[in-house]
Amino acid sequence: PQLEIAGNVVVSDTPIPKQEYLLLHKSLPLVDILREMNIYSNNDVSQMLSQAIGGAQATARLAARSAGVPGSEIQLINGSGLGMENRISPRAACAMLMAIERFLQPYQLNLRDVFPLAGRDTKGTMLDRNIPPGAVIKTGTLREVSALAGFLPTRDRGLVWFAIINGGNDILEFRAKQDQLLQRLSVEWGALTQKSSNQTHKPLIIGDPKRIEKISSALLIENKK
Repeated sequence: PQLEIAGNVVVSDTPIPKQEYLLLHKSLPLVDILREMNIYSNNDVSQMLSQAIGGAQATARLAARSAGVPGSEIQLINGSGLGMENRISPRAACAMLMAIERFLQPYQLNLRDVFPLAGRDTKGTMLDRNIPPGAVIKTGTLREVSALAGFLPTRDRGLVWFAIINGGNDILEFRAKQDQLLQRLSVEWGALTQKSSNQTHKPLIIGDPKRIEKISSALLIENKK
């Protein structure tokens, strides 16, 4: 939908009397937003979520408290993770993922519902990856950093939680080596695929205009006068 603005744009802190809604956008459920955000590593959405919590420092404090790790192990300057000043220890990365898993359980959800699942997701950050099916992962990439954290379900060791950080210029090589390591562990300890409550979800688009509904024809009537 497109709107033609004929006049000046005025920002008001108080409600406008007799206002009418013209369009209604139906948001995705939060669980779907989180999953798509993590599959595609959507920095804009993660930044907005962090701001809704209270900003980077508030997000870091909440994450450290929930994960049960010292605050010094989670250092954030923004919510997107962009910037070398954002630092999370491997222990904190694993502890945060475990805390999210515990938080989701009372809602009949699990980590697979909000993070990329190998064998189910093939786009975004999972494109061209060779991660064992059933592994739940979160990538992190900067110009000279490649990180991978998550868990690998195994027959002999149960859920194996891991965090890998590589530094240097060859990001593609780092990703290949990360995948090879997980494949070797999967063979050594026995592959085990587990299901999510949303095992075969349909690809979704955050902000998809197809979810916009027309509420009022007032603007069209006004334009015809």
